[in-house]
Amino acid sequence: MTIDTQRARVTVTGRVDNGDGAPEMIRREYATSFTALNDGFALEYDETEPAAHVRLTCEGGHARMERDGETMSRMDFVPGKTLEAMYIMPEGAFDMSVMCLSLDLKQGAERGILRIAYRLMSGGKLMSDNHLMVSYALC
Repeated sequence: MTIDTQRARVTVTGRVDNGDGAPEMIRREYATSFTALNDGFALEYDETEPAAHVRLTCEGGHARMERDGETMSRMDFVPGKTLEAMYIMPEGAFDMSVMCLSLDLKQGAERGILRIAYRLMSGGKLMSDNHLMVSYALC
Protein backbone atom coordinates (compact mmCIF):
# COMPACT_ATOMS: atom_id res chain seq x y z
CA MET A 1 0.00 0.00 0.00
CA THR A 2 1.36 3.41 -0.99
CA ILE A 3 0.87 6.34 1.35
CA ASP A 4 -0.27 9.33 -0.70
CA THR A 5 0.90 12.67 0.71
CA GLN A 6 -0.57 15.85 -0.77
CA ARG A 7 0.02 19.56 -0.34
CA ALA A 8 -2.58 21.44 1.70
CA ARG A 9 -3.18 24.65 3.66
CA VAL A 10 -3.98 24.42 7.34
CA THR A 11 -5.59 27.04 9.57
CA VAL A 12 -5.08 26.64 13.30
CA THR A 13 -7.46 28.60 15.51
CA GLY A 14 -7.31 28.40 19.27
CA ARG A 15 -8.67 29.87 22.46
CA VAL A 16 -6.64 29.53 25.66
CA ASP A 17 -8.33 30.59 28.90
CA ASN A 18 -6.02 30.50 31.92
CA GLY A 19 -8.63 32.08 34.19
CA ASP A 20 -7.25 35.62 34.23
CA GLY A 21 -10.32 37.05 32.47
CA ALA A 22 -8.49 37.66 29.17
CA PRO A 23 -8.53 34.49 27.02
CA GLU A 24 -5.80 34.38 24.39
CA MET A 25 -6.95 33.88 20.81
CA ILE A 26 -4.66 32.54 18.10
CA ARG A 27 -5.14 32.13 14.36
CA ARG A 28 -2.35 30.98 12.08
CA GLU A 29 -2.13 29.56 8.55
CA TYR A 30 0.57 27.24 7.23
CA ALA A 31 1.49 25.19 4.19
CA THR A 32 1.25 21.55 5.20
CA SER A 33 1.61 18.02 3.95
CA PHE A 34 -1.57 15.96 4.24
CA THR A 35 -1.83 12.19 4.38
CA ALA A 36 -5.21 10.46 4.38
CA LEU A 37 -5.58 7.71 6.98
CA ASN A 38 -8.28 5.02 7.19
CA ASP A 39 -10.47 7.01 9.56
CA GLY A 40 -8.73 10.40 9.68
CA PHE A 41 -5.60 12.23 8.56
CA ALA A 42 -2.01 13.23 9.34
CA LEU A 43 -0.69 16.77 8.87
CA GLU A 44 2.88 18.08 9.14
CA TYR A 45 3.78 21.75 9.08
CA ASP A 46 6.30 24.25 10.41
CA GLU A 47 5.23 26.94 12.87
CA THR A 48 7.17 30.18 12.93
CA GLU A 49 6.42 31.72 16.35
CA PRO A 50 8.05 29.96 18.11
CA ALA A 51 9.77 27.86 15.47
CA ALA A 52 8.62 24.24 15.65
CA HIS A 53 7.83 21.28 13.41
CA VAL A 54 4.30 20.01 14.14
CA ARG A 55 2.81 16.59 13.47
CA LEU A 56 -0.94 16.21 14.01
CA THR A 57 -2.66 12.87 13.54
CA CYS A 58 -6.33 12.16 14.01
CA GLU A 59 -7.65 8.65 13.53
CA GLY A 60 -10.24 6.41 15.16
CA GLY A 61 -11.76 9.13 17.35
CA HIS A 62 -8.54 10.32 18.99
CA ALA A 63 -5.73 12.71 18.08
CA ARG A 64 -2.06 13.36 18.86
CA MET A 65 -0.18 16.65 18.42
CA GLU A 66 3.62 16.65 18.60
CA ARG A 67 5.93 19.66 18.41
CA ASP A 68 9.70 19.54 17.91
CA GLY A 69 11.62 22.75 18.45
CA GLU A 70 13.08 24.77 21.30
CA THR A 71 9.94 23.78 23.20
CA MET A 72 8.92 20.16 22.62
CA SER A 73 5.54 18.70 23.42
CA ARG A 74 3.30 15.72 22.84
CA MET A 75 -0.40 15.76 23.68
CA ASP A 76 -2.85 12.92 23.18
CA PHE A 77 -6.57 13.70 22.95
CA VAL A 78 -9.03 10.92 23.79
CA PRO A 79 -12.52 12.15 24.70
CA GLY A 80 -13.36 11.53 28.36
CA LYS A 81 -9.79 10.66 29.32
CA THR A 82 -6.99 12.48 31.12
CA LEU A 83 -3.59 11.48 29.74
CA GLU A 84 -0.02 12.45 30.57
CA ALA A 85 1.52 15.01 28.23
CA MET A 86 5.14 15.71 27.42
CA TYR A 87 6.12 19.39 27.68
CA ILE A 88 9.81 20.30 27.67
CA MET A 89 11.07 23.88 27.62
CA PRO A 90 14.70 25.06 27.78
CA GLU A 91 14.19 25.39 31.56
CA GLY A 92 13.27 21.71 31.84
CA ALA A 93 10.36 19.27 31.72
CA PHE A 94 6.95 20.06 33.20
CA ASP A 95 4.46 17.66 34.79
CA MET A 96 1.47 18.11 32.47
CA SER A 97 -1.65 16.18 31.53
CA VAL A 98 -4.46 16.71 29.06
CA MET A 99 -8.13 16.19 29.93
CA CYS A 100 -9.97 15.88 26.60
CA LEU A 101 -13.56 17.08 26.90
CA SER A 102 -14.56 16.55 23.26
CA LEU A 103 -13.13 15.77 19.84
CA ASP A 104 -15.04 16.16 16.58
CA LEU A 105 -13.73 15.44 13.08
CA LYS A 106 -15.61 16.22 9.89
CA GLN A 107 -13.96 15.34 6.58
CA GLY A 108 -14.82 15.66 2.93
CA ALA A 109 -12.91 14.70 -0.20
CA GLU A 110 -10.72 17.84 -0.19
CA ARG A 111 -11.12 19.46 3.20
CA GLY A 112 -11.72 18.74 6.84
CA ILE A 113 -12.06 20.28 10.25
CA LEU A 114 -11.00 18.98 13.66
CA ARG A 115 -12.34 20.54 16.86
CA ILE A 116 -10.91 19.65 20.26
CA ALA A 117 -11.94 21.00 23.68
CA TYR A 118 -9.47 20.17 26.43
CA ARG A 119 -8.07 21.21 29.79
CA LEU A 120 -4.35 21.45 30.39
CA MET A 121 -3.43 20.32 33.90
CA SER A 122 -0.20 20.50 35.90
CA GLY A 123 0.24 18.65 39.17
CA GLY A 124 -3.51 18.00 39.19
CA LYS A 125 -4.34 21.72 38.94
CA LEU A 126 -6.10 23.40 36.04
CA MET A 127 -3.69 25.53 34.00
CA SER A 128 -5.96 26.44 31.09
CA ASP A 129 -9.25 25.63 29.39
CA ASN A 130 -8.61 25.28 25.64
CA HIS A 131 -10.47 25.08 22.35
CA LEU A 132 -8.53 24.11 19.23
CA MET A 133 -9.85 24.10 15.69
CA VAL A 134 -7.68 22.81 12.84
CA SER A 135 -9.07 23.07 9.34
CA TYR A 136 -7.31 21.96 6.18
CA ALA A 137 -7.91 22.24 2.45
CA LEU A 138 -5.99 20.31 -0.20
CA CYS A 139 -4.17 22.45 -2.77
